[in-house]
Amino acid sequence: MPSDVEVFALREEERRLKQEAKEKLKNANIYDKNVVQRKNFKALLAEDPDDIEFYEQLRKRDADKILINRQTPADRHFKKENLHDFIAKKREMFLVQYALGVKREEMRKLEEIAQAEEQKLLDDEKALEEDAAKFDAFLKENDKNSVEAIKRAENETKAKLEKIQEIKKLNVQIMSIRSEMSKNEDQLKDLQRYRVFLDKLTPREALEEGRRR
Repeated sequence: MPSDVEVFALREEERRLKQEAKEKLKNANIYDKNVVQRKNFKALLAEDPDDIEFYEQLRKRDADKILINRQTPADRHFKKENLHDFIAKKREMFLVQYALGVKREEMRKLEEIAQAEEQKLLDDEKALEEDAAKFDAFLKENDKNSVEAIKRAENETKAKLEKIQEIKKLNVQIMSIRSEMSKNEDQLKDLQRYRVFLDKLTPREALEEGRRR
């Protein structure tokens, strides 16, 4: 019966030989592999589940190489043209989406400004009403200052009208941006339908290659 040291040495040697065989098979070309040797190596790998998974990964890699080599120049040219068209449409869609994002952000800022101005107008109206009440009381108490009080009220009314005009201008800008966004969204929908059409025409391998890029 071998000693523990001998058993350990045998296991280490077996592990080293299996690792060397893995590296040789990994670096070998599929056309240079011998079928009998590959079957013997697979039997060797059957002792270890991790080795079986490693062998299957190599076999899949070699199968992919065969599939690529079998493609005709015409197939590759067709896929290349569709891929270029696909990339161009993707780029165009990105630009349209980016423009929509910019317009949405611009509209959001304008809406915030309009809301702030409306709130300010409400506050001014409330203050104006309070001032009007104070003004009435002031007139009753002191008629000699009525001219200045009237002038102040006129100025406040003028400021209120200016705020109203400013809000109207902001609303016009918002409507213009919404109209432009609607046009861009229609264009984006057309591009998305065209992309679906291209996806149906383009082979799956070309689509996967385009996504990896």
